[in-house]
Amino acid sequence: QFWMDYLDDEMKAIKDDGKVEYVLDLFETAIADYLSVNLWARYCTFVWKNAGEGKESTKETFEKAIEAVGSHMSDAHVVWEAYREFANAKESEKEVRELFHRQLSIAHSKMDESMSQYITWERK
Repeated sequence: QFWMDYLDDEMKAIKDDGKVEYVLDLFETAIADYLSVNLWARYCTFVWKNAGEGKESTKETFEKAIEAVGSHMSDAHVVWEAYREFANAKESEKEVRELFHRQLSIAHSKMDESMSQYITWERK
């Protein structure tokens, strides 16, 4: 919880690009120090929304998160859902479908919910 609170405070104080780099460095330190699905999800979302490093860099960050916590039984869905939201924003149906398939190939506590989301998404 320390890292989440600290990062929340720092993110509120962002005023310039230098501060964004500082927060990115803090996230890197935090994820190296503490394994947390929610911390990874927040990091990925921060990169997506603030880093300005381009879509590929954001995708790479999400892939690192999936590698680190994508098979967490009870909470991995948080990262998968954020990754799909990113793919949806890029309007990449192929990528969203592949993400659903990857997530559904891993046993997790929200399997029924994930399948339901996938079916709903496919029927759009």
